[in-house]
Amino acid sequence: MPSYFPSDYLLRFLAGHSKYIVTPPSFGIIASILRAATRLSFGDMGAWAVRTLEMMWKDDFDEVTEDHIQHAAETVNLTWDYDIPRVRRRAFYELLRTKNFGQDFDLRDDDVRASARLPVEEAGESLGDRAENKYAANGTTVNGSRRRRMPRAALLSRDDVGRLIYAREELLDAWIRITATFPDSVVCPSASDGAQYSAGDGLCFSATDGVGASPVPIGKKTKGRVCDTLSRSSSSLRWAALVHQSGTFMQYKYDPVLGLSALKKLNWSKNFCKTCISQLHLIWDKERAKLWVYQLDEWLCLNRANGAGCG
Repeated sequence: MPSYFPSDYLLRFLAGHSKYIVTPPSFGIIASILRAATRLSFGDMGAWAVRTLEMMWKDDFDEVTEDHIQHAAETVNLTWDYDIPRVRRRAFYELLRTKNFGQDFDLRDDDVRASARLPVEEAGESLGDRAENKYAANGTTVNGSRRRRMPRAALLSRDDVGRLIYAREELLDAWIRITATFPDSVVCPSASDGAQYSAGDGLCFSATDGVGASPVPIGKKTKGRVCDTLSRSSSSLRWAALVHQSGTFMQYKYDPVLGLSALKKLNWSKNFCKTCISQLHLIWDKERAKLWVYQLDEWLCLNRANGAGCG
């Protein structure tokens, strides 16, 4: 495939390539059009590129799935170079849940985008390589093996790496807090009379058996099962089995936004009534919203252009 300069993609767009409107092009082409449109003051084309990036990186925690979005580091750099704040949080979060933040620290060129955020044109990468997002094989040797260098457009600044390190520590702390023990705030509505729940519908019902009958003691199963919320030891054991022994905690330790959704999919109905499960879901939904809407911006210092004061 021939190598194009960013302006070539812009000219092809202007020449009537309506396919870009119907089917968005690759990330490399979108980035090239954005750079060229900005440099040549083609405002409408630049706005189209920004809107396309915003659709690709939707700022909504419900859009976070098991599927990772590629080019997160390049996107973060674009958000700073071309002022695209609505994309920034989602792209940063993708890096937070990616090994080594998507960086190859053995091969980082510390002279490129390291001490300051340089536009990619100043970083010395060929425009054609950036447009196609190619890796430049430069004969770099690490531990005796030949490896390819990361594209310079994907190299994060020291400020952004610092943001990510601090935010990941805070995310892990939050995940540990959320998953440590069964929430004390969950109260089973049957706690006052030792009610049980039906294995069929999961609903707590009164353990009294007719008018004037005495409540059935907790632990004595007649009509159904006792909701594990009624026993601290039972709820703790079930929590440990589902959250920790299942591997859920470790799987999502760097991705608590998705991890909180994963908690809702675990098999709680075997030991807990619907009312208690609904309370758990509400707790986790609130935690997701708090992480995404408030805490991520604070931990990533997104209101500070140079990352000063993070942590």
